[in-house]
Amino acid sequence: SVYAGYGTSFNPSAEALAVSAGSTDPEESRSFEVGTKWDVKQNRLSLTAALFRTEKTNARTTDPIGNITVLQGEQRVDGIELGATGSITDRWKVFGGYTYQTSEIVRSLVAGETGKEIPNTPHHNIAMWSTYELPLGFTVGGGIQYISDRFTNNANTGLVDSYWLFRSEEHTS
Repeated sequence: SVYAGYGTSFNPSAEALAVSAGSTDPEESRSFEVGTKWDVKQNRLSLTAALFRTEKTNARTTDPIGNITVLQGEQRVDGIELGATGSITDRWKVFGGYTYQTSEIVRSLVAGETGKEIPNTPHHNIAMWSTYELPLGFTVGGGIQYISDRFTNNANTGLVDSYWLFRSEEHTS
């Protein structure tokens, strides 16, 4: 199957229970995505791929004259997402995905921010998860996730190092 999607969203200015003197209007976003899904191996394996773009208008930026937050910025994220879901046996299932994304502050009132990366937007994210159904309705699972380093601010002067997460889980049905 092949699909295309478009959506809009907004982020209110008062989510931290405080309103800036600059504006109470929301940040607004547009998202575009095209993708495909293929079921292979007698439907025991599903492969997915998608290209996406998210554009934020009315992004928060600091007015250097009044030192207040105003909604006159613009930001963009472009990426690709790949995924696989499959059954190795009737009881053993695996899930995996990879996302690559780039981000850019397209417009800002702060000198030096334009062209920088958006904070908390890692280039790489990898996730893998596996579950196994045991007798008596028990299921065990585990997974790993990798998140690459990313900037902590619009000036791109602070960096959070990349890291791995490991997780296990069990439950009954």
